Amino acid sequence: MKTSNSKNKFGIADLIYKSVTEQLRPEEREALDLWLQKSENRLLYRELLSKEKFQRSMSVYESVNLDRMYTLFQKRLMKRGRVKKRAVRSMIYKYAAVFAIGLLATGYYLWNRGSEVFKGEESGVEIVNTIQPGYEKATLVLADGSEINLEKSKDSFVMTNAVVEVENKDNLLVYKNKEGKQNQEIRTPEYNTLHVPVGGIYSVVLPDGSTVYLNSASSLKFPEYFAGGERVVELEGEGYFDIVKNPSKPFTVKTRVRNIKVLGTRFNVSAYTEDELFSTTLVEGKVILGDEVVLSPGEQALIPKSTGVAMVQKVETELYTVWKDGKFYFDQEPLDKILTKAGRWYGFECTFADPDLKDRLFTGVAKKTYSLSQLLDMIARTSKINYQIKYHKNENAYEVLITTN
Repeated sequence: MKTSNSKNKFGIADLIYKSVTEQLRPEEREALDLWLQKSENRLLYRELLSKEKFQRSMSVYESVNLDRMYTLFQKRLMKRGRVKKRAVRSMIYKYAAVFAIGLLATGYYLWNRGSEVFKGEESGVEIVNTIQPGYEKATLVLADGSEINLEKSKDSFVMTNAVVEVENKDNLLVYKNKEGKQNQEIRTPEYNTLHVPVGGIYSVVLPDGSTVYLNSASSLKFPEYFAGGERVVELEGEGYFDIVKNPSKPFTVKTRVRNIKVLGTRFNVSAYTEDELFSTTLVEGKVILGDEVVLSPGEQALIPKSTGVAMVQKVETELYTVWKDGKFYFDQEPLDKILTKAGRWYGFECTFADPDLKDRLFTGVAKKTYSLSQLLDMIARTSKINYQIKYHKNENAYEVLITTN
């Protein structure tokens, strides 16, 4: 067991050293990210990246008696046999350096840790390791107000009535019209609402076969079947629409800012109430916003809520639709917007110690299955920031504090 632990320490020290000297290979980056999932390891890593303390670490490293370390480790390794002296010497010098740095960083961590945590606990604030994302969960609200927890009803039959059958299969809610128009003439269609909470993504196949993907903190109101000469749904939040073409029955997405009319197409709509900008991004087909703006594939309409005036621009549509595949994709995006999106997924509010930090740009791709600390560590390494995750007990709320590196 001791041999295994020692080997692991050497390996981690090597990864840390390669990280700060920018020598990590992709597979080594994955190993380091896995190690960084633990809060104490992340704190140690950030301590090591501190310029002053890293310089001190290097000073200690330069004063280490490598020959003495080499002799001690050589004796231990040679006892195990089948190890050449040249290989041992090369390996010992390599790990002596990184291990010295790792040990000193550990010392700094142990010396400084805990003060903010204990202070926070006294004031009703707890410093937490990370926040894990929720996933594939939603609530279906029926016309009578009854609620169905879809997370607990995975891969199960949901309900049936005279006109429709509803199933929850593979985290996808599927509406199927029953045979015969006479069934649909029995009554006026009732409306259901699919709510996706913070930390969730869910999909629904509507009665006409169209598919809608709902992002975190979003909802979609729709009829159990589409009657008359149109198809109308109402969106709060963000949704990606893949609409079945039907020239005789146009499809309309209603939002608080602007209605979107289509025949058959693929597009994304972001209409969060708290966002200043409303956006529609067209992947395929054609859409009309209100009565004045027509989009072609690869175009995006942005409408500031303060002015209501639409601006059309060419974009890479993947940047605005990859969320439905369980990823974050940022392209030279300011931290303020990035952390607003992340906050909807992990459930936190963000505070910047310095307002100028809001405008720092970041580019990268991350899986939504990552913990919050994994995402923030990735951002911190390139944007030169530090962060702290706090839990406010009295408010039952999470906060992320962003500070300078």
